[in-house]
Amino acid sequence: MLTSYWVTCPRLGCHWSGDLLPHDDQRAWAAAVPAKRVVTFLCPKCDCEFHARVKGDDVIPLQPQEELALPVA
Repeated sequence: MLTSYWVTCPRLGCHWSGDLLPHDDQRAWAAAVPAKRVVTFLCPKCDCEFHARVKGDDVIPLQPQEELALPVA
């Protein structure tokens, strides 16, 4: 079962809200409980990529300084 999350795009001027599946590695979400702790979303309105930390059944948007600390893939 795939898990979607209710998110809001953090980009100034966009702020689209809705249900999204994580953008990165869809196979990682095949289980009911995701193994990843930080996930990436892609806004369908402005194509902005943003990250959030998985906390239980919800996600918490990362602050800009936390995003800068993410490893580059």
